[in-house]
Amino acid sequence: MIKKNTGENLLRYHWKDYKFCAYDYETESLNLAMGNLPWEIGYMTMENGKETRAYNRNMLWEDLKMSADAARITQFSWANYKAKAEDPRLVLKEFEEILYDKNTVNLTYNGLNFDIYLHQLWRKKLGLEVDWSFLARSIDILALSRAYLLGLEPPESWRDFFFWQKKLINYMSDDRTRKAKKSNLGGSTTLKAMAKNLDIRVDDSKTHQGLYDVQLTWQVFEKLLWKMELTTEHLGIK
Repeated sequence: MIKKNTGENLLRYHWKDYKFCAYDYETESLNLAMGNLPWEIGYMTMENGKETRAYNRNMLWEDLKMSADAARITQFSWANYKAKAEDPRLVLKEFEEILYDKNTVNLTYNGLNFDIYLHQLWRKKLGLEVDWSFLARSIDILALSRAYLLGLEPPESWRDFFFWQKKLINYMSDDRTRKAKKSNLGGSTTLKAMAKNLDIRVDDSKTHQGLYDVQLTWQVFEKLLWKMELTTEHLGIK
């Protein structure tokens, strides 16, 4: 393995050599403990440094149970949903052709704590078995954002990097220490807050809309490439 401090495998110089997929789910409720379903997915792909596909798709569930909080945050409308909703099996098939591509790096914002589980709930709803094979190629931009604000650099090996991400994702999980940890970070690490922190223009009226959040996630990732020592080793591609 080339050591990252040589600069030879810094991702900022090689990211155009890889395929990326950034994705985000909008859901019927705000938790996973009581059961949940994704009703919208936004995703975009990048190849050779250019956007190649961008989708905002609704999945038709006859038994969708939107919570009041989820509907308010996502500006959910039954009329708009039903007008756009597609067969969830077809949407899943087309998305998974990208997600499970062994040459694609998957990007999310808080995905290691949320979106990856939503994906399995979607599969389970359709009678499919759990499949975590995409997980090795997953980078959580929330983890990178917190590391950046805390002045932390990622470990060199992929295995250490993956668990390092998980620790950062759970950094705020204890209510007893959340206030102090938020102070350490210097403020909020929501997607909107991080985008503004990195001087990315944000349209507040569009946040929590699948594809718009995906585009912000990608822009935050691009900025962090130049602020952190991310390497090709961190992509999880063998």
